Amino acid sequence: MKIRLYLVAALSVFLLGQMMAPRGVCADEPMVPLSGQQPRVEGVETWPSAPWDQVLRMQIRFKIRNQELFKQFGEEQHDLRSPNYQRALTDEEFMADFAPTAADFEAVADWLRKAGFEIEEAYHGKVSYIKFNGTVAQAARAFGTPIVMSPIGKYTNASAPPIPARFADVISYVLGLEDFTTVVPDFQQGTNPVGFGVSDLRTFYNISPLLSSGGDGSGQCIAIVSVSNFLDAAPTAFNQTFGLPAFSASNLSRVFASGGADPGRTSDETEALVGIEWAHAVAPGAPIRVYIGDPSLPNSSGAVDAITRAVIDDACATISVPFDFCTLSASFFTDTLAPLFSTAAMTNMQSVFVASGNQGAAGRVLDPTTGQCVTGTSRNAKETAASPDVTAVGGTQFTPVYDASNNNVGFVSETVWKDATGAAGAARVRCSQSRPIRRASACPMTRSGTSQTWRWGRALPRPASTWASQKEPPAC
Repeated sequence: MKIRLYLVAALSVFLLGQMMAPRGVCADEPMVPLSGQQPRVEGVETWPSAPWDQVLRMQIRFKIRNQELFKQFGEEQHDLRSPNYQRALTDEEFMADFAPTAADFEAVADWLRKAGFEIEEAYHGKVSYIKFNGTVAQAARAFGTPIVMSPIGKYTNASAPPIPARFADVISYVLGLEDFTTVVPDFQQGTNPVGFGVSDLRTFYNISPLLSSGGDGSGQCIAIVSVSNFLDAAPTAFNQTFGLPAFSASNLSRVFASGGADPGRTSDETEALVGIEWAHAVAPGAPIRVYIGDPSLPNSSGAVDAITRAVIDDACATISVPFDFCTLSASFFTDTLAPLFSTAAMTNMQSVFVASGNQGAAGRVLDPTTGQCVTGTSRNAKETAASPDVTAVGGTQFTPVYDASNNNVGFVSETVWKDATGAAGAARVRCSQSRPIRRASACPMTRSGTSQTWRWGRALPRPASTWASQKEPPAC
């Protein structure tokens, strides 16, 4: 009996080793690791396996094909001497030269099917992806890495997942192999009883003459990225308080970006409302589309879904991304978000605005012991805001001057903001060349909780391949 039990135990260990060995489902063909997905945490190899039958919701994200040619075209879009100056790629041009080929796309889908995964959704276009589901056991075998469970109950791949070498120039990233990646809103509630209202904003930046001359955003559209639905009564009250045009189905709409699922109102609702209300205050004639992802998806896939849908739809000239991402892997930004931003800028000529954050040079980092985004203890770039294809907003501060009725009296000088904690903000903004008529874009705003200091982000036209420091108020 003991011998039989020992044999059963030995067989179980052997089978587990075979399942979890880092070889990939196609062990007979050459494999290459997605090295950027190596988790940046010590001791991960000692964590126990996640439950084999736990279902993971995953996505394959695809690389931009002919990347050097793509980069060259982007440079020519900013070159006054080039015939491609400010010329957008057509959908047909992008599909012909830069999207994954139909054969490669179907080959990846076929590989996933043979690995036993269930394909939930596949999209081959300007932003290609395949959403698929499978168990921990299937993922560990197909991607050749143990899926382990951390002491705080979050799972992750233990090593860089290998993929077939034939897909080395095709697959960019596998979302959903871990659920540590966190998205947090870049919003900070002020505490001062004297608020900076819509009329104050328009006086400070001299926006009223622009609005009076018809520059109110009419004919354009603003996309707000969110991971929360919102209460209609809140923007309605904002409009009534400040005398703004009422919202209706024609100028405020929702797009549920994660398979049509409505996540409901979450703790990130305030961030969505700030974007909606202040975009409407600056550009009251521009319809607003709120792209809402599902925050319950792992790896912040819901926020990625929302950005993806805004780029695929290409309905709005402006996309506002008011989030910060914290992740275990080194390549989440470069292999997941950067291709989205490049496609938005170069193919759609969309302006993507990303909040620079409230942590200054320290930035936010993931604390794997809690799974939370925390302020860094060394210099950390906010990679989403550092992309050359987005406009980073934020980084300056000013102290408004009010009259006896607490109304702002006009513009005052601004400086690089610095919190009491010593975190300094980035005072420069890279502005992408995009649809040149866009002058009524939203100007996202963050507030400090001290005194009456307000931080604003603004976009300035830039020469090709240069950075511009913010010195003058914007022409919103």
